[in-house]
Amino acid sequence: INGSQNNTLNTITTAVPFLLITPDARALGMGDAGCASTPNAYSSFWNASKYAFIESRNGIAVSYTPWLRALVPDIRVVDVSLYKKIGLKNVFAFSGKYFSLGDINNTSITGTIIGQFRPYEYYGSLSYSRLLTENFSMGASAKYIYSNLSWGLTVNGTQTHPGRSVAGEVSCFWNDTLR
Repeated sequence: INGSQNNTLNTITTAVPFLLITPDARALGMGDAGCASTPNAYSSFWNASKYAFIESRNGIAVSYTPWLRALVPDIRVVDVSLYKKIGLKNVFAFSGKYFSLGDINNTSITGTIIGQFRPYEYYGSLSYSRLLTENFSMGASAKYIYSNLSWGLTVNGTQTHPGRSVAGEVSCFWNDTLR
């Protein structure tokens, strides 16, 4: 999509890498060890079944990250997570993430600017977690993923389209203290 000075294409070849960006500052500070942390509002990012052990009845968390701002000033990630405990054993949760790659100049193979666009990606996830025993829980999540990196540009005579996908996961969590 972007041409360089030596007439080679510099296309975006990764698939939704924003899904790997940690929303939780605490887990990030522990070296991305969120799967081993105590349950919190961001548990759906790591393991939805952790919600069954959360102490509060409901919660919400919002994070905003100016991603790689030393390199590009307008890339950002916004993450929202919320959960609701139903009874003592069931928890429903929603999480979503929006990733904007900032303003991108689209150039021809000769380097001529032919337009500007703002590529973005997002996902939404619904999760359910249930406490099965005093120490064990299971969870399930369903995600919808959307990626629009090219804004319908035509490349070599072919029009590009946003990527859309769904994903599901089943998880379990054992919670016990070491003696």
